[in-house]
Amino acid sequence: MKPQRIFSLILLLAVVGFGVFGAANHLSYPETTANPDYMDQLQVATLSQDGCDIVLQNMQQELPQSPIILRVTPTSDLIPMFYAGKQRFLVEEVYAGDDLKAGDEIWIASGTWSAIIDEVYQQMVFYFVNAPKQGQEYLVFLSHQVEIVDGFEPLPVFQLRSGIHIDPIFCYNDLDTHVETPPGQPLDITVPYREVSNQEFFAESQTVMDALVEAKHALLAQYPKGN
Repeated sequence: MKPQRIFSLILLLAVVGFGVFGAANHLSYPETTANPDYMDQLQVATLSQDGCDIVLQNMQQELPQSPIILRVTPTSDLIPMFYAGKQRFLVEEVYAGDDLKAGDEIWIASGTWSAIIDEVYQQMVFYFVNAPKQGQEYLVFLSHQVEIVDGFEPLPVFQLRSGIHIDPIFCYNDLDTHVETPPGQPLDITVPYREVSNQEFFAESQTVMDALVEAKHALLAQYPKGN
């Protein structure tokens, strides 16, 4: 498929996830997500070469304009909800934004951290970046603070920046960046999460993975630790 193949799939998944999914699958959803290894049962989308060009442009041009830019460490694993996902973080350093300081603990929430579980889809709606892992530090780009809702501890809640076709949270260390593809062809449009659970990005080929890692390094160089 051409440039829109991944983004059309994600849009479809988002529509399903925010619409029929929440009501129709109220029973099967908690049964699956209660398992600590629930993501191993699901699929994730891989980024195509055509889609990568759009993502790289957004990373270079859009992310530095984000209103809130932080260095954070996860203090929980990703917690799924019916329509989104949330994760708790400790703020280590503030690069942009006036309302946070080092030492604050916050929730970060995103609709792309949701799971879609029904008769058709068994999918994590990640935008090509693996879930943040405890023990690592991350550069994260946020859009704004949102009102606290049921299901959150009494901590500030911030929205992960959206609209750039990638989840903008990047590990300061390089995780697994090796893509194993069938000879002479890229990975499928979706792959089992268990097969890529240690990878940093979900890419259809090594070429795409290498481009994302290079772009990540360029961003990290703009926000070094301790500055």
